[in-house]
Amino acid sequence: MGKIGRNTPCPCGSGKKYNLKVTRKKCCLLSQNGVIQPKPQPTKFIPVYTELDQLSNSVMDLIKEDKLDEAEVVSKRLLSEYPDQIDGFERLGQVYEARGENRLLLIITKRLLLLLKQCLVSIKKALNITCQKQRK
Repeated sequence: MGKIGRNTPCPCGSGKKYNLKVTRKKCCLLSQNGVIQPKPQPTKFIPVYTELDQLSNSVMDLIKEDKLDEAEVVSKRLLSEYPDQIDGFERLGQVYEARGENRLLLIITKRLLLLLKQCLVSIKKALNITCQKQRK
């Protein structure tokens, strides 16, 4: 092995720079007692689906299967059970779009925009309250 410079990657394969001490060089994975520690394994992402997610996803499946009446019923259920979430509006709009009912799609889009506007107003009020508290 040639001379190890200060920017040379550690030979253990960790991708970190080789740890240079004043009098000696050592591997970045060595612990106090000189034993190489195993590399930590990356954690695997495990999605957690709520009932809202499952209902919303089921609408998409029904639309793909061309079961638009059932998809409309589930979309309306989303609207009634989760009125403060946009999923019901989005899914119902997708049902109307799949049917070619542009007038109903427009109505749903307007309702969705009103919901978003209310959310923005609430956020703005919350931010103003926070800013005012910080100024005092």
